[in-house]
Amino acid sequence: MKSPNHIVKKVTSMDNDTGPLLTLAD
Repeated sequence: MKSPNHIVKKVTSMDNDTGPLLTLAD
């Protein structure tokens, strides 16, 4: 599951607000 993790990091870099939420999903 490397793809999802990579996407999460990308989104976190773009959206600081959505970043923390995605981090929890990871």
